[in-house]
Amino acid sequence: MAADALYRRSLAAAEERFGVVDPIASLTRSELALLLIHTGRHGEAESLLRQNLSVYETLYPGGHAMVGTTFRNLGLLRLRQGRPAEARHFLEQALEVYGRTLSSETALVPRARRHLAAAHLDMGHADTAAIVATEAVDRLRKLGMPSHPAVADALEVLGRARLTQGRADEAVALFTESIAVRARISAASDPRLEATRGYLRRAEIVRAQAAPHASPAGLSDLPRRPRSPGPRPS
Repeated sequence: MAADALYRRSLAAAEERFGVVDPIASLTRSELALLLIHTGRHGEAESLLRQNLSVYETLYPGGHAMVGTTFRNLGLLRLRQGRPAEARHFLEQALEVYGRTLSSETALVPRARRHLAAAHLDMGHADTAAIVATEAVDRLRKLGMPSHPAVADALEVLGRARLTQGRADEAVALFTESIAVRARISAASDPRLEATRGYLRRAEIVRAQAAPHASPAGLSDLPRRPRSPGPRPS
């Protein structure tokens, strides 16, 4: 059975047993929405996430971290739709809710910040993206999560920011590290691995072109015109 069918069956069972306004049903709804985001079914995903916002307003009138996570997922949705300004708005709302409702440091905050870094980068704010991505990586490592998927994501965003800033050497190192982290926790067929390898190849080309005395790409393979032998002696 397909994963979305399993989630739908679980959601229907939870709603039948506990009702629509229930934490267990809402968690299943959130997991289904994430699956739909990753498979490109954005309209249905947004409907489920907005339903969860209404549910959480009823369940937790004083606020709750799950409200922040729902905003985070809406931000991810907007990133996938190519709408980074709206993504930034939702992600900043997520961080504001986390700041009010979390009593200790958890991975929720840096996970949201790595998406916020991507939103800034897509808006052309490479300097801000680099700062936010660096903070996300540092926080996850301090939490003892050096191989968390969010670390690989944030390292990739930081590499893209460095490449935009013209710092190709740093970008190559960051993409290489992101690939190493992802390879430890993902299957070899993970499409995100190939995406990061594509960024790495681009950074290596940029670095090679910027090296002293580097030939423009492709020109070194062209046949050279033979030198003129000069005037013959009379």
